[in-house]
Amino acid sequence: MSFHENADETLQKCVDKCTPINIISTLKRACASSFSDMEQLFYKSDLEDVDYEKLRAFIKAEIDTLIKHGQEDRSFMDTLKSLPIWPVHSSENKFKDAISGILLTYKLPFFSFNQNTFFYKCNNELDFNVLTKLGVNSVDELEYIRHYIVPALTTQFPNPSKEYINFLRSVLSLGNHEIEQYLKLYQTIPNQSVSSLVRVDTLYDANNPVFRSIFANTDKFLPPELQNDPACLEALGRMGLKRQVNYNIFIECALEIESQKSQIKYDRFQENVVRDRAKILVRYLYEHINSLNFNSEQWYKILRIKFVPSEKNHQNNQNQFYQGQKETLGFESFKDLCSHKYKKICWTQCPLFDDDVEPTTSFSEKHPEIGFPTIENIIDHLFTVVTMSKEKKWSKNNEEELKNVINEIYKMLNELCKDINRRMLSIKKMHFRKIFLNGDDPFDENSWVAREELVFGLQEDIKKRFYKVNECLKEYKELLLTGTPCLDCLDPKPISKVIINDQKDVIINSLINKLVNKPDDKFHDVIFIVGEEKEFNAKQLRNHYEKFIKINKELIKKQLLELCKNLTNYEEILEMSQKTKILDPLLSYD
Repeated sequence: MSFHENADETLQKCVDKCTPINIISTLKRACASSFSDMEQLFYKSDLEDVDYEKLRAFIKAEIDTLIKHGQEDRSFMDTLKSLPIWPVHSSENKFKDAISGILLTYKLPFFSFNQNTFFYKCNNELDFNVLTKLGVNSVDELEYIRHYIVPALTTQFPNPSKEYINFLRSVLSLGNHEIEQYLKLYQTIPNQSVSSLVRVDTLYDANNPVFRSIFANTDKFLPPELQNDPACLEALGRMGLKRQVNYNIFIECALEIESQKSQIKYDRFQENVVRDRAKILVRYLYEHINSLNFNSEQWYKILRIKFVPSEKNHQNNQNQFYQGQKETLGFESFKDLCSHKYKKICWTQCPLFDDDVEPTTSFSEKHPEIGFPTIENIIDHLFTVVTMSKEKKWSKNNEEELKNVINEIYKMLNELCKDINRRMLSIKKMHFRKIFLNGDDPFDENSWVAREELVFGLQEDIKKRFYKVNECLKEYKELLLTGTPCLDCLDPKPISKVIINDQKDVIINSLINKLVNKPDDKFHDVIFIVGEEKEFNAKQLRNHYEKFIKINKELIKKQLLELCKNLTNYEEILEMSQKTKILDPLLSYD
């Protein structure tokens, strides 16, 4: 309203000028005259949305003037703040004053799991700045996540929506490490199918080829919106997303293969898919064994997980020689598998690596124990091969190949028996087992003898009780001497004036010479047979001949010889050796 210059001065004083300050002041007077607060005044006025928009536009345009005046007049500032013209995020199209609402940082788009909130709608940065100047209550990004997002996630368990994913992208794009460390503690990240929210450390980066293969179709990846956003991937990586294979994640991958293997049942196609995944993982191990740097506990666990593809029996059907191969379902542990280069010495006891995952040279150098059968497996394999030979499981056409296999087994056992612990184990397992081929025909049961029946240095067999060591076994002395007597050891100095008529006399006289001149219990496991039915009581003879010791040493020596001829077990030989040590000074005196 404007007045003519000649208008009455008193009248002019009764009408305020139309200024931003006077307009706000007028609203205050209207409240006073109607005995209403500002919210009631606006409610009674029944304004349209466009009216609210015009008033907001006026306030935004004059905000600096209004704020300046409000800083000088506290009552005016209170009136300005009390205007209920600011829209909030609500399904009821509500408006709030600049006191009772909450202002979200402009760095994030608004998102809430609740339909009705007190958060101001800011359609642009100007809205945000005006509300900030009015001093509204505000929350930063971390406060918003901590007090308004995570509580809803942990109590309402909502399904992830497209709006939530977009909001999450904005949060992750901030690069705020404090927010990232908070979010990783909760199930806040959607899985690939967007069917649920999970912890970030349960998901894998699909850009990694190992993960992409092993966890295909497992819903353990991110949705495309997050997977294809580099900034999000970096943030999620800091939060625990599995992006690279390390020692712990490798174990997870191996366990995943083992789990998938148990679900295959009779689906050949699915089996091949899982085997291909397993091969990728095993090859990765071979190539990165040094960088993975497993500790002893982790390595122990890996050796026992059944995730390594093994050679199935039908793969070996082309070669009928290797019958009786160890049964396998197609996946075994490193602990149980054997390398193909040791196939001949263990195929009936150990499953073999699939050809595609045979250990590489560099991996074998790092872990030579992998793929090598235990001495127990080798010995048990020998037992099986011997049994199959005696049962003529192979034809005559396989004779040379069979003998080659047997010799390979002997050769390996011979080498292993250089270790005292393995030697003692072999003695225990092989005790009096007829598993040594001391002839040319592996199909002839009489060609097989026990280690205790073999004597090195013997020129001919003794009545089917002791056997000379034939050329085919002589190179395996470490293996055989663990339980086989040796004439060279029994008789280091030849006995003079003894006529050797047969091998029986050689053994008897050599032992007597040893007992008389050099008592030693090292070779007292030799058993002698003299005659066919003749038996002597060793203890009785020993007591009887004690009184003749000083009469004639030659006579005593002869009696000792007769006594030794009739010893029938190890205990008697040992007892004789101990007695000879007492007699030795007298018998050797001239």
